[in-house]
Amino acid sequence: MPRSANPNIRKHRQRQILQAARDVFAKDGFDSARMDDVADASGLSKGTLYLYYKSKDDLIAGLLKTTFNDLLVQLRALLEIDKPVETRLLDYAQQMTSYMHQDASTLNIAYEFYAVAARQPNVRRLLQTYFADYRGALTKLLEQGIQRGEFSPFNTAQAAMTLIALLEGLTLLWFTDPDAVQLETVLSAALRDFFARLKG
Repeated sequence: MPRSANPNIRKHRQRQILQAARDVFAKDGFDSARMDDVADASGLSKGTLYLYYKSKDDLIAGLLKTTFNDLLVQLRALLEIDKPVETRLLDYAQQMTSYMHQDASTLNIAYEFYAVAARQPNVRRLLQTYFADYRGALTKLLEQGIQRGEFSPFNTAQAAMTLIALLEGLTLLWFTDPDAVQLETVLSAALRDFFARLKG
């Protein structure tokens, strides 16, 4: 079956395959999951699956790109909102924690990516690109806060790195032991303390 020339159909099928892969990988892990399982979950033939993704590694890379690109789109959208930067980032953190509670497979997949990155340089490079873009978006937001007079001047790139460490670190602790970490409460308090320090 030839790959459809219609870009809307191609995009729909890619999303269909990636959603199926996400479900299969979240349940079975990257190592145990098979392309046959993804084909079955997507409702497409194995031949169609291989037209879009030539191997499981190719599929993992495609899922990584889509997952993190979606997150970056949401983060970059904050740059256009006319609210204090602190409010925007607190709202964003609340939305992300709510989403993680609703769909625990999100973090299962994210930490699978980190495990694969330790073994596969191409996945590590994709993660490096994502975190560079992540830092860049947060840096711009913090610069907006300085320009708007919300924060005292500081090294925005360094603060963005600290903010990522705070967000990622607390998320990892919650993922590891959710009973010990009340994520919304702890994260909100930590972010408010972070922003208080930026105000001088």
